[in-house]
Amino acid sequence: MKKFLRSIIYRLRTILTAQLNAKLDKLLILSAHNLSLRNASYAQKLGATPIGGG
Repeated sequence: MKKFLRSIIYRLRTILTAQLNAKLDKLLILSAHNLSLRNASYAQKLGATPIGGG
């Protein structure tokens, strides 16, 4: 009985961690995408206004 319960708990834990990892990956991808967009706009601003007269 203990082994059975332990295997169920183990399975649930692996499923939950997999789902959590997938969500974390999505969040990381989204934040990285947002960062790249922000950096791109920042670079455009810098390119539009050359510091020190170029």
